[in-house]
Amino acid sequence: SHDLVRLIDQKGLVPEEVYSGLINGQSSHDHSELENGLKGFLDGVRKSTVLSQNWKTAFSSILDSYIGSVSEQFTYNEKPYTPQTFAEQLNLNTDSYKTITSFTHHPFYENFILEIPDNYSNGTYFNMPLDELMSTLDFAILAGYTVVWDGDVSEKGFSASNGIAILPIDNSTDDLFAAPREERKVTQENRQISFENYRTTDDHLMHIIGIATDQKGTKFYLTKNSWGERGEYSGYLYMSEAYVKMKTVALMLHKDGMPDDVRKKLKESK
Repeated sequence: SHDLVRLIDQKGLVPEEVYSGLINGQSSHDHSELENGLKGFLDGVRKSTVLSQNWKTAFSSILDSYIGSVSEQFTYNEKPYTPQTFAEQLNLNTDSYKTITSFTHHPFYENFILEIPDNYSNGTYFNMPLDELMSTLDFAILAGYTVVWDGDVSEKGFSASNGIAILPIDNSTDDLFAAPREERKVTQENRQISFENYRTTDDHLMHIIGIATDQKGTKFYLTKNSWGERGEYSGYLYMSEAYVKMKTVALMLHKDGMPDDVRKKLKESK
């Protein structure tokens, strides 16, 4: 998630109505063919003993063919902008957005580079105990902030169509989502094991916007997905507290949405 704010600093922003990435009458994004084509192209380039200066231009041409080219100048609300000047006028302070996580193979209350494949930029994560991570999440939501969730959606208990994500003790039944069921107890220790044995992987990013409880009082996090208006709640789903505790890789949020003691630890961290 930190790649978003990093690229705002480097490249700026463009309004969606100026550049949607949809061409030829498309109404939704499907990058599967694009991804396969880019991988095939790059696999071929990697076979070269010495790279030419042409591959980046060719790579960009493939992107332009599938999602359109990006203009360096555009008009929005009758005003001229570049991506950089548009980002500047939004007054976004990208330094205010912090990425936090909870793993025991690095010291707590320090920043470290998390070892996951999608951390291309070697971005740093602020490490804290699991209970504190969860209380920070709750504090942010109750204070009116939203939170970027980076985590695992590969579990059988995750169902976009049913609009729910749970961590049941027994997930062998076909009617997994028919009624509330007992969930696994998540600890700092079993969460770490799940990460180290690849049971928890870095799969997806979503947007946590609220907190709810079911008829038995179990806490859930209302989450906006990016897979279109599908499923029981038209693109939204409820992740149980147990699921979030076990399957969160990281959270990104504005520092003003954090408790004072967490902000102080962030400021003092290495």
